[in-house]
Amino acid sequence: MEPIPKDVIDIAEDFFLHLSNEEFHDIANEFGVEQPFIAEFFIHEIKFMNSQEIYDQCLHMYYIINRSYKYYSIMLHPIDKDTVYETKQKFVDYSVKSQGSTTTDDKLILDMKALVNQDSLIDFLRLKIFGTDDNPVIYKVEKYWLRVYLAIFSIVLNMNNAMKKELEKELN
Repeated sequence: MEPIPKDVIDIAEDFFLHLSNEEFHDIANEFGVEQPFIAEFFIHEIKFMNSQEIYDQCLHMYYIINRSYKYYSIMLHPIDKDTVYETKQKFVDYSVKSQGSTTTDDKLILDMKALVNQDSLIDFLRLKIFGTDDNPVIYKVEKYWLRVYLAIFSIVLNMNNAMKKELEKELN
């Protein structure tokens, strides 16, 4: 599966930055209908955020992921609830095993790139989750960054796996 180009991700981000609140909520509802269990999972994972800014940033990433996967012009069937949660658990298990006792964002990102072959999307999400050295994202609770990371990348894995299956069906 060819990676989503950077310009597609940039266009998706620009699209969401220019929506009114009403338009933003309409899109949110649309995504909720298209992938109800991913939406449910995601809201469950980020509802703990005690920072409105981080919560909003998480929603922003979620919508950009969804919009970016539309690049393939394939309407995905809703991913079932068990698959959504099993994918997250497998990803957590994989991350713990591959990271050992030291977890760094560099190691996590390299693992994620290897898993999904979506370098531009992963680089974009890394910047949103961690920020830059000069302007890092500050989480009020230290481990929240890991929870955001796991939620965001679980969605990427679910979407990527579902898209691969649909593309393989089209080829056969």
